[in-house]
Amino acid sequence: MASKKCDLSKNLVSMVLFFIVLIIIFALIYFNSQQIKKDQSDQNNQEFIGGQRDQHGCLGPAGYSWCESSQKCLRVWEEPCNDLIFATMEKMQNAISAKFTEVGPAKLAWQTESENGSEELEISGFRYLTTNGSSLQLQSMGDWLYENGFEINELNSSNDQNNVQTGYIKDNLRCLVMNVAKDYQKIGIECGILLPSMLPEISLEKQMQDLFARKYSKNSTDIKITITDSADLHLRGSVSFSLDGSAGGGIFLATKVEGTEWKIVFDGNGAYSCEAVAQYGFPNAMIFDCVQDNDSVAKPVVRNTSACIQDSDCIPLPSECHPLRCINKKFENQFEKPEMCTEMFAMNAAYNPEDCACLKGACENKNNL
Repeated sequence: MASKKCDLSKNLVSMVLFFIVLIIIFALIYFNSQQIKKDQSDQNNQEFIGGQRDQHGCLGPAGYSWCESSQKCLRVWEEPCNDLIFATMEKMQNAISAKFTEVGPAKLAWQTESENGSEELEISGFRYLTTNGSSLQLQSMGDWLYENGFEINELNSSNDQNNVQTGYIKDNLRCLVMNVAKDYQKIGIECGILLPSMLPEISLEKQMQDLFARKYSKNSTDIKITITDSADLHLRGSVSFSLDGSAGGGIFLATKVEGTEWKIVFDGNGAYSCEAVAQYGFPNAMIFDCVQDNDSVAKPVVRNTSACIQDSDCIPLPSECHPLRCINKKFENQFEKPEMCTEMFAMNAAYNPEDCACLKGACENKNNL
């Protein structure tokens, strides 16, 4: 009897081991087949992407293009390509019949805006010089650049009698047109590529200060900016033309033009048109207080009753006895107050304006955070 029990136990163990081995074999077969499918998929993807390469083997969909001067594929926003400089200078020479006798590498001393004013960057590029120049020839260079989409950069321009220099910008290209020797005995142009990664970081507040300073001919250090809401391409905030707020101010809306430069769309204390700002694609929360244009009196458009600029804008929701959220007080009349409330007390409710705060452009209940 004991022998039969022993044999039965052995058989049971053998069956268990057999099934375990069987499961392992099936698992290995399954995972191996999945790996084969993955490898085939990766190969197909590589073949698909490879089919989108240009004649130089550059992967266009990934942003790569051929740079003749560097003899390789590169992304122009990550690595400078001097082809742009050579092509620009060739067009200029043909257009103004300039003869540059000296051409070679150069290091441009380029001034750029920084958080604390300006900062000098060293940009690798090329210098084109001509002897026996004239002020007229120098002017011709600048005129050609301006007519071909370059903008004058005041920060890199000087009218000193012995150092006439004008800075020009177009996309990532930076150029300096200058007289190198006294009395225009030698004039020239230096051009280089300034990558976005080379620029110093400047806070949004500083960028807005500089915009308002240029718009109203003010000193940027006397302008106070508070950003209350921001997105990739849009800003809302408040501006005051004194650091202590005594000079007054108002709200402002700004957007990025072509994804690069900030532009002030509206600033002030008055009403602004929803239609006027609609073209810029502002999020609704940023333009909650715009007004509709129609034949009758303009009426406020309620887009986000919690949007705010400062803590004093916020109050507890009037329609609730024990409000758990806060709103902008300008919308207070749109809510009907309850006729009677219980005496119960909720620990996380906002009963007083002091319980509300403007956080990231929205009224929030501080007791419920």
